Amino acid sequence: MKNPSYPYPRIDLDSLPWRPKKMPHRTRPMTALLVFTGLNVVLVSTITPVYDFVCFHPYWERRRERRRVQREAAMTRGSNPT
Repeated sequence: MKNPSYPYPRIDLDSLPWRPKKMPHRTRPMTALLVFTGLNVVLVSTITPVYDFVCFHPYWERRRERRRVQREAAMTRGSNPT
């Protein structure tokens, strides 16, 4: 069945002289599963220290304090009827 909107001819891969092989390597599903699981274990075990470092960094405490001071200053400025 020809598609009129596709202007290029179809190429039969089996007729090519360098015909590609079906699978040039051996699959190892057990090795792949172990590597995948090991990688996940490493990532899960490192997420807690990274999370703690980012969330409890002193920068956030300074920022929170600075914003509190700014908010209080804005409230006192807004409440003065001068």
